[in-house]
Amino acid sequence: MTLRKIAISEAKRLAKVAEADAVVILSFGASGIGGTSYAKTKQQCRLAGEWMDNLIDSIMRQHTEAARVNFVEFSKDEKT
Repeated sequence: MTLRKIAISEAKRLAKVAEADAVVILSFGASGIGGTSYAKTKQQCRLAGEWMDNLIDSIMRQHTEAARVNFVEFSKDEKT
């Protein structure tokens, strides 16, 4: 199953709830990692987006093939 992209409006709502200037949302599933970012200003938005991309890249680099297989198995267990 492919991850559903989190809408910017949902990220904006979470930022408001958290009283934050910016939020980064990462989602994990058997199909990979997804992310959405939101910030109040263009500069903050650019920085949050870069930060999110770097986080995802770092996570992907650190996982070996064995870890990916274990993650898929974990995801299957969650459905039961």
